[in-house]
Amino acid sequence: MRNEKGQALLIVTVILMCVTTISMAAASLAAQSARNELRNWQFIQARCAADSGMELAKEKLSTYPMWTSGADIEGPLDASVPGVIIKSVTVAQLSSVPNPDGSATETVKVDVVGACGNVTREEEATFSIVYYPQYWQ
Repeated sequence: MRNEKGQALLIVTVILMCVTTISMAAASLAAQSARNELRNWQFIQARCAADSGMELAKEKLSTYPMWTSGADIEGPLDASVPGVIIKSVTVAQLSSVPNPDGSATETVKVDVVGACGNVTREEEATFSIVYYPQYWQ
């Protein structure tokens, strides 16, 4: 019976080690889940910024077909959400084809990069715009 007192202490120590290990694993998993959730939120916000930049570029091109400077739509997307920005907008003219009716078909490529924190997302699109050059000179 005297040797059994040490066994109880050993069993309690092993149980405490197991509970501590399980608790640490749960805490680590919770912290990793929070980091992943933040990263997913940043991806979504960066994608929304890129999509918004593309919509702004389409609007600019529909009102002014010769627009080539994306700098005027770059910057913060919404003041209420800091860190979400339209990082860059590049507009490149691919071709300009005159039409028989006096109009022209302008083909442009637009690249937009949205960012949130250190996450960036890029959108790329090609547009063909028919316009009358005499109205835009």
